[in-house]
Amino acid sequence: MAARLAERVSFPVDILINSSHEDLKNSADKYLSNLRSASPNCPEFLSLPVHGKVPIKLSAVGFVPLYGEEQTHKVLALFAPGDSITAVALYLADKWWSIDDIVRTSVSARQGLHQVKCSSMHLVIIPAFQGSEK
Repeated sequence: MAARLAERVSFPVDILINSSHEDLKNSADKYLSNLRSASPNCPEFLSLPVHGKVPIKLSAVGFVPLYGEEQTHKVLALFAPGDSITAVALYLADKWWSIDDIVRTSVSARQGLHQVKCSSMHLVIIPAFQGSEK
């Protein structure tokens, strides 16, 4: 039963196959617009194992480049409280994902290293590994 439940959970690498950079940017822009109009006194929180409940507020989010210095493709990141350098989550597929969950998969056939076959896989793999090196 638990194995079947685990297979039903999808992660970004599973669901971003048909997403483009533009799709991610548009989704993030819409989220950021909603965040700007939300009450700053009642922020949402993202619960993370290492950082606890991280408040999602304008001062804690920002766009980060996907490919190093290249500024064309960016993704919305949530930063650790008091640390504007360490991203703890990325906004992908209309929700916040912890850095740990970004590289997980619900497809048991995906084990080990795989060749990147589409640009959407870059969206998941590159930020996760850049964040893990810090």
